[in-house]
Amino acid sequence: MAVKSTFAERIKELRGNMKQAEFGEKVGVSRGAISYYENGSRTADIEILEKICREYSVTSDWLLGLSDVKNPDIELQAICKRTGLSEDAINMLQNFEVTKVRKRGDIQHKIKFSEPLREISELLCNPTFIRIVYYISQLKQIKNVQIFQSGAFQNLYKYLGEYEFYKWLSRNCVDEFANLLNEIAPYQLPENRRSSQYDLDKFLF
Repeated sequence: MAVKSTFAERIKELRGNMKQAEFGEKVGVSRGAISYYENGSRTADIEILEKICREYSVTSDWLLGLSDVKNPDIELQAICKRTGLSEDAINMLQNFEVTKVRKRGDIQHKIKFSEPLREISELLCNPTFIRIVYYISQLKQIKNVQIFQSGAFQNLYKYLGEYEFYKWLSRNCVDEFANLLNEIAPYQLPENRRSSQYDLDKFLF
């Protein structure tokens, strides 16, 4: 049942704003067949599945919900599987390394900017950053009471209650982020010039 519903959603995603008849023509089936796929009544046979994969450069595993990696590139699939990162995350990391062309006279200079990748590598090895990620994961699951009834925060969750526990986690996340900034990019203001909240508000708004 899960396969049919996932297949339905991913066919809709591939079709986008295209009409069902047009999409069906591209993959060799009728508009009615596409309608059946999208309402979860049936899935495509193996020949049609292959046509969809070839036409839209996706994997059959992605179409059937066996993988979240859409791209058929074997190397990309291996990276996603090894790291646990999504396809979008891998593409984002690849796009961080940008080559810009600067022209001086008749000569073009290609300059590669890869600093963001070095910063990301440093963050991934930083214990404070890992704690921030942990707090964020806990915040996202705050409604899942079972996690906190048996986890490391069991007693605190019971004592504070959901709302106060959420605030406590949020404060910890903010404090750890401030610690992280101080670790990776320390900056000491002169003693006679400290930023006030008013200063920050003016700068931000």
